[in-house]
Amino acid sequence: MGLFDRGAGSGEPWEVDVITTEYVISGRVEGGGLKWGWTYFEYAVTSGPARPFEFVATAARSTGALPAPAVVGRQAAVTRGSALVALAPRGDTAIGLWEQWNTMAPVAAEVLIGPYLLTGSVLSPDGSATSPILGASFPVRDATLRRIDGYGDGAPIELARATIDARFVHMVSATR
Repeated sequence: MGLFDRGAGSGEPWEVDVITTEYVISGRVEGGGLKWGWTYFEYAVTSGPARPFEFVATAARSTGALPAPAVVGRQAAVTRGSALVALAPRGDTAIGLWEQWNTMAPVAAEVLIGPYLLTGSVLSPDGSATSPILGASFPVRDATLRRIDGYGDGAPIELARATIDARFVHMVSATR
């Protein structure tokens, strides 16, 4: 298996939550998205993948003041240049792909990301909570994301695993 076939796996679709500054859009990665979607789970030191993250939307909800988008059933795409905050794999297949790329040690941290506060474990190559944000994205494990700007219902978003886009990070601090 070559490097770019690594994420294709069995060809079975896999589930993901796409979290933006305003929405959680659940989806299923299938078809052409299977070949490249895994690259968004990779700890990226550079600017990231050249292809969009493509999925079929299966549910959508607003986390803030905007209404939920009517996207269910549609082919959708996001990039690290969009309002993408996090990608959270759901189910064994997607979590297995995420685990292939994220084997670093967990460090307890709080991360201010756009309108959210994330509490959980940042995976770190050197044992510090701050070094992961040097890349375009970084992995977290066993985390909770909560909107803190006063919009929306403030309901927590539980993230067993996720890849966070560093572009919206305000600050990272280690916790004990």
